[in-house]
Amino acid sequence: MNTEDMKPFSRRTFLSCALTLLLLEPIYSQATFEQRPIVFEFVGIMCAGQCDRLSIKIYSDGNYVAEDLLHEKSKSGRVRSVMMKAEKQLEPSELEELISWAEQPEFLNAQEEYVKQVIDQPSHITIYFSKNSVKKKVMVANYEVMTAEQKAKIPVPLMKLIRWAYPYSFE
Repeated sequence: MNTEDMKPFSRRTFLSCALTLLLLEPIYSQATFEQRPIVFEFVGIMCAGQCDRLSIKIYSDGNYVAEDLLHEKSKSGRVRSVMMKAEKQLEPSELEELISWAEQPEFLNAQEEYVKQVIDQPSHITIYFSKNSVKKKVMVANYEVMTAEQKAKIPVPLMKLIRWAYPYSFE
């Protein structure tokens, strides 16, 4: 083919191609997402002045994605937000263990919320579990200030999941 015979893209052709790709992108993204459903999502919010947020998603293929939004003081004293992201692949046995805890009747029949009301520096962790037709959401708020009696009401499988996701916060 002779390059003299080739016509350059018109601006209109370019824009229509770009628009088509932009419109199709969510369809492809959703198809990919549907192939990898989220089994667990852990969302933790810890407030001490600023509220930090840690979100962990675990997909059915064992892919683990953590996103952490932290606040730190800069050298000038200004508070700035820092977003960190980490990914890893869980071993099949590790994912199976997490799912086995979530499939226990104590977890599946747990209350939706275990809450100790506080005024200052609230924190909470919400666990979302989804496998096949089973869906469960449980929130534990302000665990650090709960009485021993309140802590005893939290089902063991729920505490195992929380301690797995946040090992340094719930010792």
